[in-house]
Amino acid sequence: MSIIKYPVFLDISVVFIIWFVLFIKFTNKSNLDIAVINIVVFNWFNFISSFLSLTRRYDFFWADALYPKFFIIPYLNFVSSNPSVATVNDAGVVTPIAAGTATITATFNGQPTTGSLIINCTGTYINAPTPTLNPANVISIFSDAYTNVPVEYYNGYWQPWQTTVSNDFSVLGDNVLNYTNFNFVGIEFDGPTVNATSMTHFHMDAFIPGPIAPGRQLRVIVVDFGADGVFGGGDDTRHSTTFTAPTLVSQNWIPIEIPFSAMPGLLSRTNLAQIILEGGDNSILYVDNVYFHN
Repeated sequence: MSIIKYPVFLDISVVFIIWFVLFIKFTNKSNLDIAVINIVVFNWFNFISSFLSLTRRYDFFWADALYPKFFIIPYLNFVSSNPSVATVNDAGVVTPIAAGTATITATFNGQPTTGSLIINCTGTYINAPTPTLNPANVISIFSDAYTNVPVEYYNGYWQPWQTTVSNDFSVLGDNVLNYTNFNFVGIEFDGPTVNATSMTHFHMDAFIPGPIAPGRQLRVIVVDFGADGVFGGGDDTRHSTTFTAPTLVSQNWIPIEIPFSAMPGLLSRTNLAQIILEGGDNSILYVDNVYFHN
């Protein structure tokens, strides 16, 4: 099928939305250049609004009639307030360089636009250690190193008290669970439940990018749904293990390793179905490599 191209004209009397796609690129060849980018202000749409305030009509470059997905906007000039922290090219691609803060702004045909994009680069990020256990000795809940069992969800958004939001990401092919505004979160895998009677330990890697507040705790709760294999049947059991400083550190992966022999509250592990993480102070928690093993 041939694609017919035609010039696109947009008038401010027409209600429309243009989605601006921002690609964040990491380029360090040895590790990862800058790992964590927190977008504080993301207001590119105001750029488009201010474009339309300059004149009533614009001639955009050619767009595909069959797939009118990309509109190339001429005369748009992006600028970084701190190129030593983050640079931006003519296409709007932002590249983190070093820890710090940079503000990305733009002009349109020489005229200033409204809105900005603030990039906070918080430091160097390294992926969690790659597990090396034999897959035959692992029941994986979340890991790129193994085949995961069916999981209902990695964030149940248990209301009304949960504030935790998921903003998962991938770095160099490694998927990471990213819990923001973290107070507690539930991971559930009950279809089917997991029989871990042959396993001896629970493992998880955790990363806290922000400072460790005084008294900060991380509680790991493993839940078994009992003989009936359903939640709330009267035979559910669980055990909670609490971690504090100096185990909890900032800006480093924390290996969480708990033997089942240290979980007296967990009376059975034939129908394991939940892992609950608690104790956050509405900060950020990254999680990777969640599995049972022997």
